Amino acid sequence: KESKGPAVPLNVADQKLLEASTQFQKKQGKNTIDVWWLFDDGGLTLLIPYLLTTKKKWKDCKIRVFIGGKINRIDHDRRAMATLLSKFRIDFSDIMVLGDINTKPKKENIVAFDEMIEPYRLHEDDKEQDIADKMK
Repeated sequence: KESKGPAVPLNVADQKLLEASTQFQKKQGKNTIDVWWLFDDGGLTLLIPYLLTTKKKWKDCKIRVFIGGKINRIDHDRRAMATLLSKFRIDFSDIMVLGDINTKPKKENIVAFDEMIEPYRLHEDDKEQDIADKMK
């Protein structure tokens, strides 16, 4: 047998990567699985989170559903989704109806968002490796 040398300590970035890659292998506790039901896809968007909750590591998690709706029909849309979830026999903790989901963002919010993500954008004249190195 070959003996392996002493374990090399991981740098901070590698440690975070390792933690991120194994986070779903642990019991998830009483956390919440958020489901964004943006359009009717035949139920797959709800089926996958439900299947997760049938597994030991995820069984204590709650399902919270976000749906788009109309501002003047929020209660109706919430009841309709609750009825659908009951038909699927999917337990849920809450249904959040976003009545303004189709409202376009304000110009200043778009500008603020663009400024926030600018350091992470790659441009055609950039050397990808140089930019990636700066982001580390």
